Amino acid sequence: MKIGYSVDNYGIKQWYGNGKLHREDGPAIEHPDGTKSYWLEGKRYTKEEWSYRCNKSKLKKDGMDDIDLDLMDQLGLLEGIILDYKSFKNTNKS
Repeated sequence: MKIGYSVDNYGIKQWYGNGKLHREDGPAIEHPDGTKSYWLEGKRYTKEEWSYRCNKSKLKKDGMDDIDLDLMDQLGLLEGIILDYKSFKNTNKS
């Protein structure tokens, strides 16, 4: 994905991926007054929705399988800060 970053004359910072508003490590738009908005692939999300989607995507890239992802989703663990995959696997052993 081609990543870009810009700051306009009003001090508004914007991050892009493939020409669309996109950022996985923070808000894609930051205003000088502190207002932030979260975008992935040109679609706007609430902070909670954005966090969920980024966490799920990161865990999948780290090798988590769909069964574990579904379990974490059912437990509500994808909605906020979550354990890394290895920690989750170690706590899920029985």
